[in-house]
Amino acid sequence: MSTSSSTTRTTTTLVHDNAFLTNNVNNADADDSSSTDNIALIILNTPGLSSDLIHVSSKSTPPDAASTEDCSIFQRLWTLSSYRVCADGGANRLLDAVAGAGTTNPELFIPDLIRGDLDSLRSDVRQYYSSNGCSVEQDFDQDTNDLDKCLQALAMKYNEPSSSSPLTVCVFGAFGGRFDQEMASINALYRWKGKFDRLILYTEETSALLLPEDVENQIRINKKLEGPTCGLIPIGFRCESCTTTGLKWNLNNEILEFGGMVSSSNHAEDEVVTVHASSPLIWTTEMKRFGDGIP
Repeated sequence: MSTSSSTTRTTTTLVHDNAFLTNNVNNADADDSSSTDNIALIILNTPGLSSDLIHVSSKSTPPDAASTEDCSIFQRLWTLSSYRVCADGGANRLLDAVAGAGTTNPELFIPDLIRGDLDSLRSDVRQYYSSNGCSVEQDFDQDTNDLDKCLQALAMKYNEPSSSSPLTVCVFGAFGGRFDQEMASINALYRWKGKFDRLILYTEETSALLLPEDVENQIRINKKLEGPTCGLIPIGFRCESCTTTGLKWNLNNEILEFGGMVSSSNHAEDEVVTVHASSPLIWTTEMKRFGDGIP
């Protein structure tokens, strides 16, 4: 979701959107301001990546030519990203999914970097990707998980003076595996708050991002690819006050906390949802698989 800020009187407004996901994947490299976002993709070692998410329209056609009507969330993220990172065993998942898809051109799905403590990376996967130009970095630090290690690499790469564009980081496979790994993905939203232009967690079924506190968050709903089901989740903090517009069940200065009210299974009814909260909140929406609803 794109985040920009503006100030009107004393209220700061942050605008979030998923519009980049419905850029025409056939023209991801076009000279167009809507398709030139600096996007990095991190692939986690979770069960969400399977061969049915890999689309190559012919045996010799690159993945960038996948049709909009037959395009998974993963395929969109892969196509639109300019830098791709596998978190340790995420490389195993990628290679196995590509092999299962039956393409004779698996070299079209080569990540730029594999990083982690590498306790899960198979030797055959490491050899294959290394021989095809992928960098492999081992980090033994046990105080950071593999996702953090990948985010550290991106922060170092894109904070260099030569990098002028703000970075969007999309993490695929953030949910659906082990619960502790899901919580590690959520923790990354808090731990890396403000370090990138956008940090968004994805699976084929859902997305999640962190809404900052004490600002007006304007969320532009991309109805082609997300919703209507959505939620506001108070993880880590009791939210003393939350006010929304644009939802089926709006909140009016409500308290959100575990053990009390959590706004799950809500519906986005308007094209723009606004959220003003006293503490950070996780905003989550359901995703539509394989371009459901895209003309």
